[in-house]
Amino acid sequence: AEEAHRAAEAERQRKAEEARRTAEAERQRKAEEAHRAAEAERQRKAEEARRAAEAERQRKAEEARRAAEAERQLKLAAARQAAEAEGKREEPTTGRGTSAQRLIDSSSTYKKGSGQWLLAEGAKLMKKGDVEGARRLYEKAANKGLAKGALGVGTTYDPVSLAAAGISDVKPDPQEARRWYRRAYELAQ
Repeated sequence: AEEAHRAAEAERQRKAEEARRTAEAERQRKAEEAHRAAEAERQRKAEEARRAAEAERQRKAEEARRAAEAERQLKLAAARQAAEAEGKREEPTTGRGTSAQRLIDSSSTYKKGSGQWLLAEGAKLMKKGDVEGARRLYEKAANKGLAKGALGVGTTYDPVSLAAAGISDVKPDPQEARRWYRRAYELAQ
């Protein structure tokens, strides 16, 4: 009886140890499974975030490209309209040294205070790097209804025009440039 009791106790302990090991193995399996699932979810979210960031970057790049193209088209249209309004036949371009600024520049002598004088003097000031002075004269010309005046003001804010003129000490303002290019277009109508 004592021996049967010991055998039964040993069997109970063996089964308890086996159950403990099985439970521990199951706990470890579930923990590993949860860890793998969490890692897979983390990687999925990271990839999703990367794709979203890349899509946003591409969207912004495309938006910037479209805005730059629209601005370029607006500039050309304003310059074309201004040239047509004054009877010129040359086609404006926007390459370095042949920008819309060329339409504003003039070596002719005009009556002081006239719109053409304001444009010519503004161009001289821009060539000297006096952006603020040129801007004031161009604004006066625009206020007299000259599309070239508004176009000139736009170039004093335009980062591309300022860079082409070698002016780096003036902070460009693309939105203000677009506003003045639109005004130039409207004045040329």
